[in-house]
Amino acid sequence: MDTFSACMKQKYGPTQVNEDCVRRMAGAGHRRLSENWKERLNMPLTTEELQRAVNKGGENKAPGRDGIGTDFFKATWRAFKDDMLELFPRMFFERKVTEQQKRGVILCIPKTAQPTYPTDFRPTTLLNNDYKAIARILENQMRPALVELIHPSQYCGVHGKSIFDAGATVRDAITYAEVASIPLCVLSLDFKEVFEKILQAYLFNTLKSHGFSDAFIEGIKHMYANATSVVQINGHISGLIPIRSSVRQGWPLSTTLFPLCLNPLLHRLDQQHNGFRIQQRQHKTAVVAYADDVTILVTAPEDISVIRNAIQCNEATSAVLNQALAVGTWDTKLQVLDIRYADEIKVLSFSMQKTIARAGKSSWTRITNVVKIQAREAYSRDRGL
Repeated sequence: MDTFSACMKQKYGPTQVNEDCVRRMAGAGHRRLSENWKERLNMPLTTEELQRAVNKGGENKAPGRDGIGTDFFKATWRAFKDDMLELFPRMFFERKVTEQQKRGVILCIPKTAQPTYPTDFRPTTLLNNDYKAIARILENQMRPALVELIHPSQYCGVHGKSIFDAGATVRDAITYAEVASIPLCVLSLDFKEVFEKILQAYLFNTLKSHGFSDAFIEGIKHMYANATSVVQINGHISGLIPIRSSVRQGWPLSTTLFPLCLNPLLHRLDQQHNGFRIQQRQHKTAVVAYADDVTILVTAPEDISVIRNAIQCNEATSAVLNQALAVGTWDTKLQVLDIRYADEIKVLSFSMQKTIARAGKSSWTRITNVVKIQAREAYSRDRGL
C-alpha cells in the first residue's frame, strides 16, 4: 500500500516548470470564444440538457466512493429531476461541490500476468456520479463551441472529422513525398501520462486565453480545488493523495479540456515551421493530431530547432519526441533531436512506412493473419462437434 501511495503522490504531485513559458504558451495566438458562446455557457440549465447528461452515463458502471451509480439517477429521474435541475447548477456556479464529492478511488489494474512493480499496473480512478454528472453537462455545453476554438489540425472532438481522416492525411503526405521525391520527416510526438501531467495553472490560463468568462473559469477551478484520491487495494484504503496536476482521469470533461490544452502547441507548430503542402491543397499541413496522438511533418532542417523550442516551452504537457520516419529524399544523416529513425512508426495504430506499398502490405498481412487464425480455430471447433 505504501509503495502504491508514494507512486500516486509522485504522479499527481506538483511539477516544476518555467512559469514564463507556461504563460507564453497558454497565450499563443489562437481563436477566442465568441460573445454568443460566452452567454450560452452561462445560461440556466434546461431539463433537456440535464436528461442528456444523465442518460449519457453508461449502465452497470462502477460507482465512486458514495456507491451511487448512474443507474440510480436514471431510475429516479421522474422523482428527482426538479431537484437535480436546481442542485447541479448551484454546485458549479455557486461553488457548492464538497471535497468529499471530489474524492476519487484509485484501483490498480494489472497490465501483465505477473506484475512486479507499480508501473506494471494501470491506475483507474472511480469518481462520484454527481461530480461526473456536472462534468457531462459542461462537456455537452462546451463541445459545440470547440468548432470555433480547436485548431484545424486537431481531428478529435470536432464534428465532421474522425480518426480515419487524421490517418489518411498522414498517409497522403507520405505518398506524395514518395511519388514527388520530396524530403519529408514524419515525427511522432508522445505525451507521457498525458492526463496526469497537465498543470492545472496551465489549464486555467489556457481557458482564459481562449476567452472563457471569469465566472466559468472560477467554476472549473472550484471543481479541481482541494481534489483528492485514495488508493484501494484488496479492500484497504490509503491516506489522502492531493491531485495537484492532471485534468482528472475518469472525469468526462477531461476529453474536452485536453484538446484545448494542446491547442497552443498546435498553433505554434503550425505558425512557425514550414509544414508540407500536399499536391494542390490550399493550406499547408504542419501537424496532425487526434487527441494526444500528434504527428509533425518536417520538410526543412531549419524547422527542427523551431519544433524543439516549441516542445521545450510546452513542458506543461510533458511532450517528448520518440520516433522519426524518413520519406522521399530526406537525408537520414541529419540528427533530429537525438531520436532514432525507424523503418516503421505507428500513427493512430496505423502502420506508416517509407513507402505506401510497404505500409499497405504490412497492415494487410497482420489483418489477414488474424483472420486466418480465427478461421482455423472456428474450423477446428466445428470438426470437434
